Amino acid sequence: MPDQEIAFLNQKVRLWAMTGYDPYGQPTVSQSSVDIICAWGEDESQQLDPHGNTIRIDATAIVAQHIEVGSRMQLLEPPPSIGGVWTPTGAMHEVKSYKAVWDIKGRAVFREVSLIRLAAPATPTP
Repeated sequence: MPDQEIAFLNQKVRLWAMTGYDPYGQPTVSQSSVDIICAWGEDESQQLDPHGNTIRIDATAIVAQHIEVGSRMQLLEPPPSIGGVWTPTGAMHEVKSYKAVWDIKGRAVFREVSLIRLAAPATPTP
């Protein structure tokens, strides 16, 4: 049986990993993507960015691996509570924070990323 931290990851997302920064300081992502599983939650909250500015968080995802801040994710499968036909919206999200919390014995880790919805097209720019 898998660890409780990753036992209920049942939604597929497409991940474009961050590769660096462009000359303007914006994150760049890889051209190729990988599909991973997560537990995606649409919620609105606020948090501070590294510069102390308040930003709006549109979604959070519990993942089974380390994901760099600046990476991009796109939900491919619906939440389990949605029935009927579901089509991906094409909404691209950018990872704004990554949090990892280890259990008391240091064997299992709970990983969570906070995401903001981008107004850009559905395909990431290199």
